Amino acid sequence: MVDNTAVPTPIAHVILNIISLIATIIGTSFSFVILTSVLLRRETLTNVRLLLCTNNYILVFFVGIFEFIHLVTIMRGDFGISVIDEETLGCRIQGYILFSLISTVYLACTLQAVFCLCRIVYPSVLWLIEPRTYLIIIPIGWFSSFVLVSPLFIYHGQRLIPGEYVCRVTKDDPFSIAYSTLIVYGIPFTSLAYIYLQIHRFLRQQGTLMRIVHVKRRRDRHRNIAVFRRIIITVTLLGAYGMPNSIMLIMLAIKGELVPSFYRILEMSFAAVVLTDIFDYCTRKRSANIDGLYEKLKDYFRIYLENLSQCVLQLHEPTILEYYFGE
Repeated sequence: MVDNTAVPTPIAHVILNIISLIATIIGTSFSFVILTSVLLRRETLTNVRLLLCTNNYILVFFVGIFEFIHLVTIMRGDFGISVIDEETLGCRIQGYILFSLISTVYLACTLQAVFCLCRIVYPSVLWLIEPRTYLIIIPIGWFSSFVLVSPLFIYHGQRLIPGEYVCRVTKDDPFSIAYSTLIVYGIPFTSLAYIYLQIHRFLRQQGTLMRIVHVKRRRDRHRNIAVFRRIIITVTLLGAYGMPNSIMLIMLAIKGELVPSFYRILEMSFAAVVLTDIFDYCTRKRSANIDGLYEKLKDYFRIYLENLSQCVLQLHEPTILEYYFGE
């Protein structure tokens, strides 16, 4: 049900919503530009790393679209343009899709970490690093996320929040809060911790062999480790976005009261997820620039040492030595 009754909204809530809307627009536009450029490349479906990055860009773009719809709905309610005061099936479906997409974003990051694990620990098992394998796994990951989040929709875990005009998990439903936290954060972070321990243990065991393997192989392994660390940083930031809400939920469990701006800060955390692509792109560019600078410095010092060695050899020529002794 929609009416035009103006409901007074705290100015802080309006400001938080506007900030979230601006961040969502910027992040979604950036994701669209990057996604378009990546899809135009021929090797997208044959390069696993590029394929997994494309999967992330698609997911973040869709998260941005649905978050933009939610924020516009909230803003219309804040300004009394269109106030939703009754829960609808469409409201619940939108909330379910948004939560499912956010869960898929975390699982996509986990899938990138799995690929790094296979490249570092199991490089000889070819089917684990083939593009065809991930063309099958990516749709399965999408389907799994929507299935895992579906109990929130089936058992009415998301409801219309008064004054927020969208469907979210309510503070009076501890089971839905715990379940959504487990699905969105628990499974990906647990998987990443396990993958990190496996890679760390493998590198310690292979420490001696790493010194005698071929240089190219060692460089590839270091590159994979750098990619994995970047994934860890990205996922850590994604988790940090939800920290304020986690602290508020702990305060709710202790005091029995929820901070009034909880759901607006939750929307800001969703908007921050949309901005993740910008951070990922910047770190990739910075890493590429650092690698390029390293290669240039290495070539410079190599040429310098070669010239220096040539000069030393020339000093041993009799004519040059006679000239210096004569002087």
